[in-house]
Amino acid sequence: MIINNLSEILGRKRLKISNVIKETGITRPTLTSLYYDKSKGINFDTLNTLCNNLDITPGELFTFCPADISEIKVNSINYDSIDEITFFCKVTFEQKNIAPLNFAGLLQPCNEKDASGKDLFDLVYAFDLESEKTLKTLNSFSELAMAKIECQIEEYIEKVFTPPIKISGGFYETTNTPAPADQDASDKPSE
Repeated sequence: MIINNLSEILGRKRLKISNVIKETGITRPTLTSLYYDKSKGINFDTLNTLCNNLDITPGELFTFCPADISEIKVNSINYDSIDEITFFCKVTFEQKNIAPLNFAGLLQPCNEKDASGKDLFDLVYAFDLESEKTLKTLNSFSELAMAKIECQIEEYIEKVFTPPIKISGGFYETTNTPAPADQDASDKPSE
């Protein structure tokens, strides 16, 4: 996985996207997609312009992390009450030397909505002990890598639930109980 560090670099230098646009001539859509790490690639001229303007190297702008998610699977969804949704999740990686992440998840409503009207939820992760080792491995690569993996998991979870939800934040716990991650999520209720 390639980690784009532009937002962190601009924050550290206390620069706004609009300032970089004025100084470089890079278009707002290009710079915004790079800033939010939504870009699929970068043109060498854009890379050269950013590096010269920000006085950085390509190695500072991008970080390589040897961990790519191959599959996220949500299983055993339980709508225990209106105030609590629990589920189990398994995240596997393309790299065979990285063990899967298994965790129990708990979604708790924040009693707020986002700008589009989706209910906001806090997500509590409870990882089994084997997954704790995987988390330490992932964190050793880079904090930004772990943040990107968390973002991918949260985006996937947001799409699984009906009606659509938005996760406002994640919190972590460790549990000795392994998650039954290979069960089917066919108990998802329909609205």
